[in-house]
Amino acid sequence: MKNYIGLAFMQNYDMMTTLSFALVLQIPNMAALAQREMTNEMYSATAYTWAVLFSSMSTYMIHPLIVCLGCFWTVDVRDSSATNFFYILLIYYLQGFVGLTLGMFLGSFIKKDNIALMTLVAVLIFFGLGGGVFVTVGPGSNYIV
Repeated sequence: MKNYIGLAFMQNYDMMTTLSFALVLQIPNMAALAQREMTNEMYSATAYTWAVLFSSMSTYMIHPLIVCLGCFWTVDVRDSSATNFFYILLIYYLQGFVGLTLGMFLGSFIKKDNIALMTLVAVLIFFGLGGGVFVTVGPGSNYIV
């Protein structure tokens, strides 16, 4: 089996970045509508948060499925059973959920689109450094880089 650890890091990083960018751009655009509906007491902030999260999950969670279908059978996986596929798909869905909640968190607290995007990029670079995306993995790597 070949070393696919870099591909695994990039796929997990891709799940989080793609879905967090989608939601961080969506939330500030809906802020005026949400404020008006909460002022009229149509529903509470908790109900609005869960509604946006679940509707976004139903829309954006097709991306992990497509990536998992494409990568699972094209990469030489040691155990290519259906159970292993669903485990990997579950991991992709959890990474996508982390990305959605991160985008929703930053979009909710930062009202301007550009500032929210710049903050998200800084947070994602920090996550990438900690997750091994921007470091070399192998015999030539050291602990500082």
